[in-house]
Amino acid sequence: MFKILSNILMIAAVAAVMGACTGTPYLNSHWGRSVETAKTLQVANPQAGRQSVQAPEMDGRAAGQAVDSYRQSFNQAVAH
Repeated sequence: MFKILSNILMIAAVAAVMGACTGTPYLNSHWGRSVETAKTLQVANPQAGRQSVQAPEMDGRAAGQAVDSYRQSFNQAVAH
């Protein structure tokens, strides 16, 4: 009786191990697709690095003042 039970358990264990060895063909065929999709969606203008046109909305002085104001807002927040 014990030998039959141990044989059944051994066969079940071998079947479980063999079942775990199967591949994932669907996942492997789509590997990295979500990363590529996210990168594609985040790029608004792929040629932006090759263009040397400045943004017409803000000059350098106004941009500097905006950055200074932004930095000072953190100092004020820490002081309170």
